[in-house]
Amino acid sequence: MCGDYHSSTPMAQKPRWSTPRKWRIIPSSSGFSLLHSWTYLRKGQDIPIGACISPMSAADLQQPFPITAAELTGNFCETLTYGMYLVTCTFCARTLFLTGGGQEESWRRLHKIRWLMTLVAFALLSLCTFDVEIGLLHNFRAFIDAEDAETEFSNISDWINIA
Repeated sequence: MCGDYHSSTPMAQKPRWSTPRKWRIIPSSSGFSLLHSWTYLRKGQDIPIGACISPMSAADLQQPFPITAAELTGNFCETLTYGMYLVTCTFCARTLFLTGGGQEESWRRLHKIRWLMTLVAFALLSLCTFDVEIGLLHNFRAFIDAEDAETEFSNISDWINIA
């Protein structure tokens, strides 16, 4: 049940925790419900069914997320964060190899470069790049080369599904 609908309650009697907002999301027996700003909640009372809009039902929550959509969504998010990582990596590499700022900026001498940190940063960059390349190759093979993408993603005997 969603709560209680009180349009005629004076403002002085309304509880402090139920101040009006444009939309309020509250849990219900079938997912979450949206309530408009004129709806006030009181514990232990119900809202009339017409006042409660339920965008999700329990059946919607049990529908499986297809593997093809999951692969595309995962690859999109991965490439998005990889782009942010490349920008961050560029600033970090600049800090590792350059000293000073503005007009006095110059290359560090070889004995002043932190080589361990440089090797770790390069290893992380290589691993992340390889992972993004494998994901793009996997999606290319599934959606372009294969006849059915779902069977391509479900084939665990292929090396790319293990990588």
